[in-house]
Amino acid sequence: MNYPTAAVNGAHAEAPTKETKCTSIGTGLGWHFSTGELGYGDGRKIATGVTHTVDVEPVMCESGLHDSMRIIDALKYAPGHVLARTRLGGAVVRGNDKRCGTERTYLAVIDASAILHEFACRCAERFIEGEGIPDPRSVAGIAAKRAWLRGEMTDEQLAAARAAARAAAIDSASAAAWAAAWAAVSAATSAAVSIAAWAVARTVNIAERENDELTRIAFESLAEVGYTEEQAAQ
Repeated sequence: MNYPTAAVNGAHAEAPTKETKCTSIGTGLGWHFSTGELGYGDGRKIATGVTHTVDVEPVMCESGLHDSMRIIDALKYAPGHVLARTRLGGAVVRGNDKRCGTERTYLAVIDASAILHEFACRCAERFIEGEGIPDPRSVAGIAAKRAWLRGEMTDEQLAAARAAARAAAIDSASAAAWAAAWAAVSAATSAAVSIAAWAVARTVNIAERENDELTRIAFESLAEVGYTEEQAAQ
């Protein structure tokens, strides 16, 4: 599906959600993942303190500047690993898992690669613990990803561990094993890590706990760059 330039989200596009038109007042802050710039040929850079506006009628999945109230919902549509804490303004349309408006301000912007890797590993670890005696290849795949993140493993070594984790998933047809295999995926492209993290979250059936976990990790990283919700409210 091809969206107009203003439809920034949509890497994992799904059917349009139910829309409710409202003003920006009282809609709260949101989350938005990107590649670091607006998509669909727009190209404007996303950075802390920047506000983008578009002269369109906001329509979910078609036109407008999007974000999500829950970070796990924003991850669903993530085209990349750049995460922003956002405030929508102007005319705003609100759906079940995202919103779009004519104005979006980036209160804080960070590289969320490490956050997403960690989130994927934690979700997969928690899931395979419920299997009792998981396949050692699944466990090793997650351990390999953590070693790779610490710089203790090469891309080639991680690829081998990923292949073994995938083989374990194919052999067992276990959802937990597939979660581990996805967690072992490397970030060869800017979109790979967000896609892998979403795949793990989807595999473990996305409980509210997963949203809370990712939110907590994100706020910890935002605090490192000096962001607080109290400042955003001023």
